[in-house]
Amino acid sequence: MTDKDDSLNTYVDLDEELYQLENEPQDWTDWTDVQKEIIKQHIRYHARTTEKLIKALKRGPLDKKEVIKKPKTNVEAFLYKEDEGGNPDSSVSDDDDKKFIERNLTKHRMKGANAQKDLTAQMSDLHLGEPKNLIEMSKCIEQIHDHVNEKDNESLKAHIYAGEQFHLYQCIFKRLKKKSDGKTTWKSWLKNSVKTCGSYVYRHIQIYHLTAEYPGLRELSISFTRLFLMQGKIKSIFSRNPQLANEWKK
Repeated sequence: MTDKDDSLNTYVDLDEELYQLENEPQDWTDWTDVQKEIIKQHIRYHARTTEKLIKALKRGPLDKKEVIKKPKTNVEAFLYKEDEGGNPDSSVSDDDDKKFIERNLTKHRMKGANAQKDLTAQMSDLHLGEPKNLIEMSKCIEQIHDHVNEKDNESLKAHIYAGEQFHLYQCIFKRLKKKSDGKTTWKSWLKNSVKTCGSYVYRHIQIYHLTAEYPGLRELSISFTRLFLMQGKIKSIFSRNPQLANEWKK
């Protein structure tokens, strides 16, 4: 395994860990959505920085293109008990939020018939039925992945449909696993039994959940990757600006 592979696997595992963490019961439930997004930004930053430091220790100075951008958000404003009550977003104005949404979302929102196409129409030639066992499920996941990539499908709706299917498979996983050893977890099963990268599945499920909460995002004519990279910012803006959020709930 190359150094590059080590770095990628660490990042993928972290992405999956954060997804699991977000969807499991927590001892502390008072973080706002904004604060949780900021914490995750800094976790990713420090994890990637650690990878680069280890690489430098082994191989010597790194190329400047490998510099990792530090988050501009201030996690220390609310991370420690003595600073409780601090508002990490106090310097962000409503105008800044509106400009970001206008520039990155509203101007790319489709209207009319194109916006109303059924998600399943994007993948109609797949003819996927409900898997009867975990082997069939793994083949379905791989089939969806190959179909989206093979067509070089830039349609956001195709990716959302993929996320919807992955979410469905995650929901029926507990029932199907009883027919096997009954002990394996969704995370370990994805890692050991599915050729498609677990991170690919998790990211699509995240965007499916985001667009289920804000259906207006399904009407965007932007790439899946672009929406995925903006999701933290979008959640932060919508959590502190309900009026803006409501415009995307229709």
